[in-house]
Amino acid sequence: MGWTFTRRLRGQSTAEFFRQEFGDGVLDAAAALDEAYVAYEARDRETGSSLGVFCVVCLIRWRKEDYFNFGYKDVSEADGPCCCDCPERILRRLTPFDFGSEEANRRSREWRTRCWQRLEERKRRPRLTRGTVIRFAEPLEFRSGDRIAEFVVVSTRPLRFRDARYPSNPARYQIRRDTLREREWQVVGHVGGLL
Repeated sequence: MGWTFTRRLRGQSTAEFFRQEFGDGVLDAAAALDEAYVAYEARDRETGSSLGVFCVVCLIRWRKEDYFNFGYKDVSEADGPCCCDCPERILRRLTPFDFGSEEANRRSREWRTRCWQRLEERKRRPRLTRGTVIRFAEPLEFRSGDRIAEFVVVSTRPLRFRDARYPSNPARYQIRRDTLREREWQVVGHVGGLL
Protein backbone atom coordinates (compact mmCIF):
# COMPACT_ATOMS: atom_id res chain seq x y z
CA MET A 1 0.00 0.00 0.00
CA GLY A 2 1.18 3.55 -0.73
CA TRP A 3 1.42 6.68 1.37
CA THR A 4 -1.63 8.56 2.61
CA PHE A 5 -1.17 12.31 3.16
CA THR A 6 -3.75 14.29 5.07
CA ARG A 7 -4.01 17.25 7.43
CA ARG A 8 -3.08 16.66 11.06
CA LEU A 9 -4.03 19.38 13.49
CA ARG A 10 -1.46 20.94 15.78
CA GLY A 11 -1.63 19.41 19.27
CA GLN A 12 -3.59 16.35 18.11
CA SER A 13 -2.28 13.24 19.85
CA THR A 14 -1.12 10.24 17.88
CA ALA A 15 -4.00 8.15 19.26
CA GLU A 16 -6.58 10.84 18.38
CA PHE A 17 -5.21 11.13 14.86
CA PHE A 18 -5.24 7.39 14.15
CA ARG A 19 -8.68 7.00 15.76
CA GLN A 20 -9.88 9.59 13.26
CA GLU A 21 -8.20 7.66 10.41
CA PHE A 22 -8.83 4.02 11.43
CA GLY A 23 -11.96 4.26 13.59
CA ASP A 24 -12.97 3.26 17.11
CA GLY A 25 -10.85 0.11 17.08
CA VAL A 26 -7.79 2.20 17.96
CA LEU A 27 -7.07 1.55 21.65
CA ASP A 28 -3.73 3.34 21.87
CA ALA A 29 -0.98 4.66 19.62
CA ALA A 30 2.58 5.89 20.05
CA ALA A 31 4.95 7.57 17.63
CA ALA A 32 8.68 8.06 17.38
CA LEU A 33 10.42 10.22 14.76
CA ASP A 34 9.44 8.29 11.64
CA GLU A 35 7.23 5.44 12.81
CA ALA A 36 4.05 4.90 14.78
CA TYR A 37 2.52 1.85 16.45
CA VAL A 38 -1.25 1.48 16.80
CA ALA A 39 -2.96 -1.10 19.07
CA TYR A 40 -6.11 -1.96 17.12
CA GLU A 41 -9.00 -4.09 18.40
CA ALA A 42 -10.77 -6.03 15.64
CA ARG A 43 -14.44 -6.82 16.21
CA ASP A 44 -16.84 -9.29 14.65
CA ARG A 45 -19.14 -7.29 12.33
CA GLU A 46 -22.25 -9.26 13.26
CA THR A 47 -21.89 -9.74 17.00
CA GLY A 48 -19.55 -6.86 17.87
CA SER A 49 -17.46 -9.23 20.03
CA SER A 50 -13.72 -8.73 20.17
CA LEU A 51 -11.58 -10.88 17.87
CA GLY A 52 -8.37 -9.66 19.49
CA VAL A 53 -5.91 -6.79 19.46
CA PHE A 54 -3.11 -6.52 16.91
CA CYS A 55 -0.62 -3.83 15.92
CA VAL A 56 -0.74 -1.59 12.88
CA VAL A 57 2.76 -0.31 12.12
CA CYS A 58 2.99 3.00 10.28
CA LEU A 59 5.90 4.79 8.70
CA ILE A 60 5.17 8.48 9.24
CA ARG A 61 6.36 11.68 7.60
CA TRP A 62 5.73 15.35 8.39
CA ARG A 63 5.65 18.03 5.65
CA LYS A 64 5.29 21.29 7.57
CA GLU A 65 5.21 23.51 4.49
CA ASP A 66 2.23 21.68 2.99
CA TYR A 67 -1.49 21.86 3.87
CA PHE A 68 -1.51 18.04 3.81
CA ASN A 69 1.21 18.05 6.44
CA PHE A 70 1.20 14.45 7.68
CA GLY A 71 1.66 11.19 5.83
CA TYR A 72 1.57 7.56 6.88
CA LYS A 73 2.08 4.19 5.27
CA ASP A 74 0.44 1.42 7.30
CA VAL A 75 1.02 -2.33 7.44
CA SER A 76 -0.19 -5.01 9.81
CA GLU A 77 2.20 -6.80 12.14
CA ALA A 78 1.27 -9.91 10.10
CA ASP A 79 3.21 -8.44 7.18
CA GLY A 80 6.41 -8.80 9.23
CA PRO A 81 7.44 -5.12 9.14
CA CYS A 82 11.08 -4.15 9.62
CA CYS A 83 10.15 -1.50 12.21
CA CYS A 84 10.33 -3.22 15.59
CA ASP A 85 10.68 -0.41 18.13
CA CYS A 86 7.13 -0.84 19.40
CA PRO A 87 6.78 0.66 22.89
CA GLU A 88 6.10 -1.71 25.76
CA ARG A 89 2.73 -0.14 26.56
CA ILE A 90 1.49 -0.98 23.04
CA LEU A 91 2.97 -4.52 23.09
CA ARG A 92 1.20 -5.24 26.38
CA ARG A 93 -2.17 -4.38 24.80
CA LEU A 94 -1.77 -6.97 22.03
CA THR A 95 -3.57 -10.30 22.35
CA PRO A 96 -3.39 -13.59 20.44
CA PHE A 97 -4.88 -12.96 17.01
CA ASP A 98 -5.65 -15.19 14.03
CA PHE A 99 -4.69 -13.42 10.80
CA GLY A 100 -6.24 -16.16 8.67
CA SER A 101 -3.13 -18.02 7.55
CA GLU A 102 -0.31 -19.82 9.32
CA GLU A 103 2.23 -17.76 7.37
CA ALA A 104 0.71 -14.46 8.57
CA ASN A 105 0.45 -15.79 12.14
CA ARG A 106 4.13 -16.83 12.03
CA ARG A 107 5.23 -13.40 10.77
CA SER A 108 3.19 -11.79 13.55
CA ARG A 109 4.81 -13.98 16.24
CA GLU A 110 8.29 -13.26 14.85
CA TRP A 111 7.61 -9.51 14.77
CA ARG A 112 6.40 -9.49 18.39
CA THR A 113 9.47 -11.49 19.43
CA ARG A 114 11.79 -8.98 17.69
CA CYS A 115 10.01 -6.09 19.45
CA TRP A 116 10.37 -7.72 22.90
CA GLN A 117 14.05 -8.48 22.19
CA ARG A 118 14.64 -4.85 21.14
CA LEU A 119 13.01 -3.66 24.37
CA GLU A 120 15.22 -5.94 26.45
CA GLU A 121 18.33 -4.71 24.62
CA ARG A 122 17.30 -1.10 25.28
CA LYS A 123 16.76 -1.79 28.98
CA ARG A 124 20.24 -3.31 29.26
CA ARG A 125 21.91 -0.29 27.67
CA PRO A 126 23.19 2.36 30.08
CA ARG A 127 21.17 5.56 30.23
CA LEU A 128 22.95 8.53 28.71
CA THR A 129 23.06 11.66 30.86
CA ARG A 130 24.85 14.95 30.49
CA GLY A 131 28.56 14.39 31.10
CA THR A 132 28.58 10.66 30.27
CA VAL A 133 31.66 9.62 28.28
CA ILE A 134 31.13 6.80 25.76
CA ARG A 135 33.57 4.94 23.52
CA PHE A 136 32.65 3.17 20.29
CA ALA A 137 34.48 -0.03 19.36
CA GLU A 138 35.12 1.51 15.91
CA PRO A 139 35.46 5.28 15.35
CA LEU A 140 32.53 7.08 13.71
CA GLU A 141 33.27 9.04 10.55
CA PHE A 142 31.55 12.38 9.94
CA ARG A 143 31.05 14.39 6.74
CA SER A 144 33.75 16.77 7.94
CA GLY A 145 36.21 13.88 7.75
CA ASP A 146 36.55 13.66 11.54
CA ARG A 147 36.96 10.12 12.87
CA ILE A 148 36.04 9.96 16.55
CA ALA A 149 35.63 6.99 18.90
CA GLU A 150 35.11 8.72 22.25
CA PHE A 151 32.38 11.27 22.99
CA VAL A 152 30.99 13.32 25.89
CA VAL A 153 27.21 13.78 26.09
CA VAL A 154 26.50 17.53 26.26
CA SER A 155 22.73 17.35 25.73
CA THR A 156 20.16 14.55 25.85
CA ARG A 157 17.23 16.41 24.23
CA PRO A 158 18.29 16.76 21.51
CA LEU A 159 21.06 14.20 21.82
CA ARG A 160 24.38 15.98 21.16
CA PHE A 161 28.02 15.10 21.83
CA ARG A 162 31.49 16.62 21.90
CA ASP A 163 34.75 14.96 21.00
CA ALA A 164 36.04 13.62 24.36
CA ARG A 165 39.62 14.33 23.33
CA TYR A 166 38.80 18.07 23.19
CA PRO A 167 35.86 18.60 25.60
CA SER A 168 36.30 22.39 25.67
CA ASN A 169 35.96 22.57 21.86
CA PRO A 170 32.47 24.00 21.13
CA ALA A 171 31.94 21.72 18.09
CA ARG A 172 28.98 19.42 18.67
CA TYR A 173 28.22 16.12 16.97
CA GLN A 174 24.88 14.52 16.35
CA ILE A 175 24.78 10.72 16.55
CA ARG A 176 21.58 9.07 15.42
CA ARG A 177 19.84 6.86 17.96
CA ASP A 178 19.91 4.11 15.30
CA THR A 179 23.70 4.31 15.34
CA LEU A 180 23.70 3.98 19.13
CA ARG A 181 21.43 0.93 18.82
CA GLU A 182 23.37 -0.78 16.06
CA ARG A 183 26.99 -0.01 16.95
CA GLU A 184 28.97 -1.43 19.83
CA TRP A 185 29.83 1.14 22.52
CA GLN A 186 30.33 1.39 26.26
CA VAL A 187 30.33 4.01 29.01
CA VAL A 188 33.91 4.76 30.03
CA GLY A 189 33.45 7.60 32.49
CA HIS A 190 31.74 10.80 33.47
CA VAL A 191 32.86 14.41 33.45
CA GLY A 192 31.22 17.17 35.42
CA GLY A 193 31.46 20.92 35.61
CA LEU A 194 32.79 21.44 32.11
CA LEU A 195 29.44 21.38 30.33
